[in-house]
Order: sequence, then C-alpha cells, then structure tokens
Amino acid sequence: HYYMDAGMRGATILRNDAIPHTAAMLPNVYWAKKIFPELSEKEAFDALWERMSTALYLDSDDPEQYWKEHSGELHSRAEKLTSMAFDKLCIKGEGTDISMELPENHIWIGGTMVSAGGCKYIPQIPTEEIFTAPHINGVNGGINIRTGSFFRGSYTPGLKVAFADGEMESLTSDVPEFAESLLSVIRTNDGGDRLGEIALVCADSGVKAADCFFCHNLFDENKCSHMAFGHAYRFSIADGEGMSDAEFRESGGNVCTFHYDIMFDSENMSVTAVKDGAETPIMTEGHWAFTV
Repeated sequence: HYYMDAGMRGATILRNDAIPHTAAMLPNVYWAKKIFPELSEKEAFDALWERMSTALYLDSDDPEQYWKEHSGELHSRAEKLTSMAFDKLCIKGEGTDISMELPENHIWIGGTMVSAGGCKYIPQIPTEEIFTAPHINGVNGGINIRTGSFFRGSYTPGLKVAFADGEMESLTSDVPEFAESLLSVIRTNDGGDRLGEIALVCADSGVKAADCFFCHNLFDENKCSHMAFGHAYRFSIADGEGMSDAEFRESGGNVCTFHYDIMFDSENMSVTAVKDGAETPIMTEGHWAFTV
C-alpha cells in the first residue's frame, strides 16, 4: 500500500483515517516504462497518461462532479450493507468457492468518508470499492485468482489460495518466485496469514475499462474485487479505533503490520450475503444486485 513506506505513526494515522487525506498518483517515465517496456520513454508516458485518464474518468463531461456523485453512490451502498448486518459472505466463481464470516458490528466503507472533525473527503482516487473486515477466524474455502498480481517487483498471472478457519492453508502461483516472495512476508508477520479486508468492485469500473495492469495497488485494487492479507482497518468494526489490539482481535479484526491486496475476477463472480440462514444477492456476474 501507498502508506507502507511511511513512518509507523504516519502509517497508523492514514490507515485509520484520523485526518482527511487523498492518495493520488501522477504519471512518470519510470512507472510508464515498467508498464510499457517496449515503447520509447515519451510513448510510454503518453500511453500511461491515456490509461489513467480513462481510469480516473477525466474524459467525462465534468470529472469533478462525476467523482462527487460516484463516491456518494459508493458511500450509500456501503451504508446499506452495514445496515443489513449480514453474518457472512459467500463468493463463487470459476475455480472459486469461499465463505467469509463477518464480525458482529462490522462496518462497510466506500466512497466519501467523514473525518472526526466532520470534513468530507475521498481517501484515494481512483476508488471503486466498498469494503469491510472478514472475521479473523471465519474464512473457509479456496479462491482462484486470474487477474494478475504484483508484489515487490515480481508478477504472476495466476494465484490460488486456500483457507481454513481463517488461516491460510496453501498459496501457489504460476510463477514460483512470486509465491516465495509473498510467503516470506506472510510467514514473518504475526497475522499475515489471515485476511484483514474483503472489497467488492463492480465489473464496469473505470480502471477495468482502462485495460491496463498498472503495477500499483492504488489503481489495480480498483480494477476488480479483492481481498487483503494482514492488517484490518480499525474503522471496519464499530468502535474499533478505541480498542486495544487484543480487544480488536477478540471482536474479529486482524492486527498486523502488513497489508497486501490480491485482486480476483469480478466479472465471473457472484457474491451472496447470509443473515440468519436467509440469502441476499449482492453481486451477480460482477455487477451490483441491490439498489440504493
């Protein structure tokens, strides 16, 4: 994540949204050549800027107004899911069948946020997700990731992960070096082998329309739905910011210094929420199945 190289205190402030902020990026030649190594520096820079313009909706009639409306809709969707207080999510797709219990008093977050001082802000641009924390001990099943993953300079087109009672049982990759690099971090961070986030992204996102693997999670995590190993955001459980680490874990949240998002295919995925045994469709083939 963009904040992980910051000092620990600054990272904690950003993680918990204690102050209003917006994370954004501008194109540069180094980044552009990483994505388009076959192009000249100028061609690569221009190609990246073109893809970013699509991802950020800069080609809309009024980008500022679009972002206000779009982030407001995401916020409304998150509020509606929070109000429904589901017990768990069931996610199914090609090679994927996984269930995630949700902590009691979990909160869904998305789009516009409000600081403790009452200031409205969008924490990152682009943003397409609504997210919460799965229960630290409640993730079971497997997920087949075919959208590509990038970690510390290593890329893999495919990844398979299996969980039992919240703990990662196995992780295999099309590129063995990728799996080795990721596992070396997961296994050396307490809580790294459990999930801290599940985020839902509609299949018609601007980032997906850009048709580009950006090699940076600020963009790539908004291309499709994703989950994250490690750290859970304190505000994803009611009163979580005021809890000790032990209390937060007891409430179902994961505590870890590590947070890594892994994107999985939204387009061929369906998400069903369960409460008291009753099922409610949340996404069908990657598109929202509920209205706000």
